[in-house]
Amino acid sequence: MFYARSVCIFVAANFFKVIMQISDLQKAIDQQVALHGWVSNKRTGKGLVFIVLRDGSGYCQVVISEENVSAEVFEHAKNCSLETSIHITGNAVADERQLGGVEVQATTLEIIGDSEDYPIAKKRTWNRIFGG
Repeated sequence: MFYARSVCIFVAANFFKVIMQISDLQKAIDQQVALHGWVSNKRTGKGLVFIVLRDGSGYCQVVISEENVSAEVFEHAKNCSLETSIHITGNAVADERQLGGVEVQATTLEIIGDSEDYPIAKKRTWNRIFGG
């Protein structure tokens, strides 16, 4: 088990899944990875959800494609609010345009802790202060 840079969780008998830190994604290109973190930013497009995930070590973009996940997982991704705690499993893909040069193409998404009505979202604060 790796205690300094990653966490192991028990998944099934005789099998441990390593949860990586975002800062270590460069070492896992073209591999299946598991990440825990918080939603720092999110945007949606036709059939896609883009989440900027952060943990204590950095940021990365996670892409959730409606074609690659179940309808339930896609709904969870669309409904994530800022600072929601999530667990992502997916494939690490090299992409120099992304933060850290790596993007994760998600295969699963689990909400660990929802963050309903996060109080300092830009739009909400702007509207409350300036009325616009």
